Amino acid sequence: MFSTLLGGCWNTDTAALSNDTVDFDPHAAEIDGWVVEGIDVNLECPDGKNAVFYIVYPSDVPDSPQAAAVVYHSGSFDFVTGPTAEDPTAGAHYQDQDSRLGTSWAIHRVFVTLGMYPNDDPYERHEGSLPYALADAGVPMLFPINCWGDYWHNRAGVVENDFTGDLFYRNGRVAAEWGYRLLAEESFGITQRIELPITVDPTKIYAVGLGEGARAIGELITIDDNLDGTPDFMPAAIAVDSVIDDLRVFYDNEAIYSETVQGLNRIFVDGKDATQEGSLGSAPVLPNRTAYIYSSVDTLIPVGAHDQIIARLSAMPDAWVHDATLQRHVLLNGAEEVTLAKQVVEYLTSGTGPTDTSDTGDTGDTDAK
Repeated sequence: MFSTLLGGCWNTDTAALSNDTVDFDPHAAEIDGWVVEGIDVNLECPDGKNAVFYIVYPSDVPDSPQAAAVVYHSGSFDFVTGPTAEDPTAGAHYQDQDSRLGTSWAIHRVFVTLGMYPNDDPYERHEGSLPYALADAGVPMLFPINCWGDYWHNRAGVVENDFTGDLFYRNGRVAAEWGYRLLAEESFGITQRIELPITVDPTKIYAVGLGEGARAIGELITIDDNLDGTPDFMPAAIAVDSVIDDLRVFYDNEAIYSETVQGLNRIFVDGKDATQEGSLGSAPVLPNRTAYIYSSVDTLIPVGAHDQIIARLSAMPDAWVHDATLQRHVLLNGAEEVTLAKQVVEYLTSGTGPTDTSDTGDTGDTDAK
């Protein structure tokens, strides 16, 4: 099963990834006394299998309530150009990539993010620096999976995808919401027949999103099911890394990004303006402690995608905007990014950000307190 994951060795057998409890052993750095445990969730993926979330926590669990973080993984965008009713996930996928519409890929991506599985994404660096930094600070974390390729946006019956184009329903927003609620509401876990191995302090829940996973946070903090004008969920602090926050830039350059727009229209059925739903730049409220990590020379993010949110954060005195100025996508999880990951975790938990921009190699931080 998981034996090849232990001792700092990479596992290359996807079938070995299950929900067994194993030691947390990130490639980026050593840490003792933490484990990874799978949680079966009653939420069906397009491959017909139920989703599995993962929780990382200390094996010696404290009795008192703990701070915790929900971490949303990257890579959650995919569609099949010509699906068939027999198997809607079979056929040619976005940019000829392997299917991201199933549990196997999504579970794989969680363990890649944990630094416990070799990374096969040529554009991202993943050795587990971010989860290591959270664990090192004593912060357990919950990883929902996204097996729907929908930028964490859709919810069947509420915010639906183009079913006639996809031939299945996407539910990424449900996963984003449930990941947070399992930490914040013990009663919600009871309704789902899920008992977490830790007790969480609901006033100290943080949300972190990598790449497309950052859009999950935008979705989460715009949910207002009771229509009272106040978001139903608001983490104590958030950090996002390498997000394409304003997806309208793809539509503005559709001649270049025609395939991407085709996929976005499967998710955002009302087109360009609908992509503002779930963006941080258009969210009704942002946490005072919002860290926005990006690179102005990231070639995967079109020009203009950051403008709206950075303008907004510039007016928030406790926000922290960090431009890494590296030609890299996802900046917090490579082995060489342990220091930056620790700074982000310190900011999440205490509100203290770097006061010397040389600490992060940045040339344009908006420092926190």
